[in-house]
Amino acid sequence: MEIDDDSSGGRRERLLKFSSSEAEEELWAQQKIPDTRRGARQIALQVLYWEASSPGDLDAALAELAGGSGRTDERRELTRRLVDCVIQHRDEFDELINSTASHWRTDRIARLDAIVIRLALAELLYFDDIPPRVSIDEAVELAKAYGSEQSYAFVNGVLDAIVSARGLVSEVGPGE
Repeated sequence: MEIDDDSSGGRRERLLKFSSSEAEEELWAQQKIPDTRRGARQIALQVLYWEASSPGDLDAALAELAGGSGRTDERRELTRRLVDCVIQHRDEFDELINSTASHWRTDRIARLDAIVIRLALAELLYFDDIPPRVSIDEAVELAKAYGSEQSYAFVNGVLDAIVSARGLVSEVGPGE
């Protein structure tokens, strides 16, 4: 990986001599993930991406990515609950995605985008302590951080449509 400074003082990364998956793993490995609920979501995304890339390695992925020092038991537990919920309800989530995303089946959606949507659906449908608007906002942020330039809009559109169709109403108002 080569990192250049651009004229605006920001950092611009060019990935050289890596395949797509190697490049993604390199970028993810460099990130410092906070011990927050957002950090638990980030780790859950990484674990699920690992599992999708190497089926059968879920426990290894959880041990390596979620078991790091500095993680509270609460955050490790949230990561595990999210991962388990997505694995357990994947078919249900994929049916919702397929029925909502017109002209897009889950096998045509970018792997990362599908995982982000499944994570949000896990929260929306099975985590009563997380308001729907928070789940959607967090999914959009994950899509912005890890997906393509268009990922966040696609993720937001699919999730908004599912929330509207199911009558899920956010308990968080504007500015809260």
